[in-house]
Amino acid sequence: MYYFKLNENQLKKLREAHKNDTNATFQIASNKIFKGENIYYLDKIQLDKLKNAKEKKSGVRLEIRSSQIKDKKGGFLPLIFAGIGAASALVGGVTSIVNTVNDYKHKKAMEKETIRHNKEMENKEVELKAQDNPEIVVITNEESVCQSKNASKNAQSGVEQKVQSNHGNIEIVNELNEQVNQINKNESMEIQGLNLLHDYPTDQAHFLGITLTSVIKRSIIEYGPCRPKIEFPRNEDKRKFSVEYYYLSSKSGNRIPRTWLCYSPILNYVYCESCWLFADRQYINYKSEWITGIDNWQHLSQKIFKHESSIQHIKSVQIRSLWAKNKVLDSQLENQVSEEAAFWRSVLERIIMIILHLTSGNTALRGNEGKFSSKNQFSAGNFLQTVRLVANYDPILSKLINCEKSKIKYLSHTIVDELIGILSSDLLKTICNEIKLCQCFSIIMDSTLDITKLDQLSVIIRYTVIHFEEKKLEVKESFVGFFELKHHGAADYTQMIYEILSKLDLDINKCRGQGYDGASVMSGVHSGVQTRIKELVPSASYIHCCSHNLNLVISDAAKCHSKVLNFFDTVQAIFNFFASSAPRWALLAFGHDISIKIRTKVLKKVCPTRWEARHDAIFSLKERYIDVQ
Repeated sequence: MYYFKLNENQLKKLREAHKNDTNATFQIASNKIFKGENIYYLDKIQLDKLKNAKEKKSGVRLEIRSSQIKDKKGGFLPLIFAGIGAASALVGGVTSIVNTVNDYKHKKAMEKETIRHNKEMENKEVELKAQDNPEIVVITNEESVCQSKNASKNAQSGVEQKVQSNHGNIEIVNELNEQVNQINKNESMEIQGLNLLHDYPTDQAHFLGITLTSVIKRSIIEYGPCRPKIEFPRNEDKRKFSVEYYYLSSKSGNRIPRTWLCYSPILNYVYCESCWLFADRQYINYKSEWITGIDNWQHLSQKIFKHESSIQHIKSVQIRSLWAKNKVLDSQLENQVSEEAAFWRSVLERIIMIILHLTSGNTALRGNEGKFSSKNQFSAGNFLQTVRLVANYDPILSKLINCEKSKIKYLSHTIVDELIGILSSDLLKTICNEIKLCQCFSIIMDSTLDITKLDQLSVIIRYTVIHFEEKKLEVKESFVGFFELKHHGAADYTQMIYEILSKLDLDINKCRGQGYDGASVMSGVHSGVQTRIKELVPSASYIHCCSHNLNLVISDAAKCHSKVLNFFDTVQAIFNFFASSAPRWALLAFGHDISIKIRTKVLKKVCPTRWEARHDAIFSLKERYIDVQ
C-alpha cells in the first residue's frame, strides 16, 4: 500500500474540502509518494495510480472525495509536536542552549519525522513519551502553524535568556547572537510570505490558490528563483528535465543564465517565474501554459526559445526588472509626477490658509466675479482679491494665476465651498472626538430666524477637558452647527436633539445638563423639552439660560420704578412718532446735510425683554436728540 504527503497549501485545500463536503484535486510528485498505510479510504484505481507514479518516478493527479477522508480524533491529519523552546529553557548550561538552537535549525527535518500517519505511533509511542516528558503534546494540523510560531518564540526566548546568563563566555555569546539573528531573519521572511523551512521556498507549488500580493512578489524576487539541481524524475516517455535548460549557450560559447526559467520539484514541471508574477492577464494574446507549468519534455528547447521571444514574456521581464530595482515607473516620469503633485499640494495649502484667514473674521468670500481672469479682477470678491495680493509675493500662486495654458486653478466657488465643507467636517469630527473622551456634557440650544426667514436651531455642547499632566480642568463650549427647524412643538425639538446627537455619534446618556430659554415649550414641567429629555436621562438637569434670565430680571426691575418706566415709554413713543410717518422719517434721516445724515444713527425700537436692545434705543436717541427737537 502507498501513501502520499501534502504541503501546507494542499493540506489547507483538503481541510476546506472536508469542511464543505466537496472533492479536492492534487498534483502529487513522485518524491512525495511512500510505501505504508494510507490515512485516506482510497479505491483500487487511486492506489494503482500511486503505485505506477512511484515506479515510473512521475507525478500523478489525484482527486480525493470528502467521504474518503478519515475522521479521527485530533482531526484528519494528526501531528505530533515537541515543545522545543519550553523543554530547552528548563535545562541549564551551555548544552541546553546549543540543543535549543539546533532544534530550531532542524525544524523541518523534525516536522517530517513527527508527521506520522501511523496509528501505532499515535496511540502507543506518544503515550510513552508523554509519561517521560509531559511537555510533549499532541496537536492537530490546524494548530500546527500556531504551535510552530510559539515554539520559535520559545526557542528565541530560551536562547536570549541563556545569552544573559552566560555573558562571561564571549565565544558562546557571539555564537548565540548569530543564531538569534538567524531566527529573526527566518521569522521576518516567513511574515513576508516565504517559509524558509521548505527546501525551495519560492517553488510555485507553495503558492497555489494564494493571491500574490506585492509583498510576496518582492520576497520571491529577493530570495531568487526556484532552480534546483537534483536528480530529475523521468516521465512515461523516459524523458526528464536537465539543468542545461537553465542556461542559454551563445555562439561564442558563453553560458547565459535564464533567470526566468524555474523547475518545481513538487509538481515536476517547469514554468516562467516572470510571467507567473507579472504577466498581463488581460493581454489579447495571453497564454497560460508557461504559468500553469509544462511537464512534456519533448522539444522543450524549441518551446523555451518560442516563449522567451514572445511579447508577453518580454513585457513581464521588463516589469520584473523595474521591481528588482525597486521602481514602478520610469525615473524621469516618476520625478515629473512627484513635482506635479508637490506643486498642487502647495497650491491647496495656500488656498486653505487664505480661506481660514477670511472666514475667521466672518468676511464674505465671493463678489460678482465670473471666470477667473484679468478682465474681472476689480469686481472679484475678497477671496480672489486676496489670492492676487499673495501672488505678487509668492511664486507658487504667481505661477498658478499667470499660466494661461492650464485651465485648472482650484479657485472656483465650487472648489471653495467644497474645501470649506471639508474643513468644517474635520473640525466637527475633532470636537466630537474630544467630547467623547469626557465623562459628561451639557446641551445649550436656542432658535432664531435667519435672513431668509427660516428658523435655525443653534446647538452648543458644553464639556470639561482634563489635562492630567498639568493637573488642570478646562471648560469648553463648542458650537456644532445650525439646524433647520420646521416645526416648533416640544416633541419636534426633542426629536431634533436625538437626531443631532446621533449624527454626531454622541451618547445622550452622558448628558448632565440642559440650557434653554424660559419659553414654556422648552422649560415646561409637564410636556416641555427639558421634561422629555429627563424622562430618558434623569440626571440631565434643566438650567434656565443665564443670559435670558438676566434680561428678564433687569426688564422686570425697570418696571418697578415709575420714573424709569416713564423714560422708556417716552423713548418708545418718539420712535413710534417718526416710524409711523414716511415723511417724518425721511426728514429725520435726510436733513440739510445728506452726507452727514446718512451716516448718523436712526432711532431704535425698545425691546421689552432684551436689555441690550434698550441700550441701542437710548444711544440712537442721544445721537439724534437735537434733530428730534
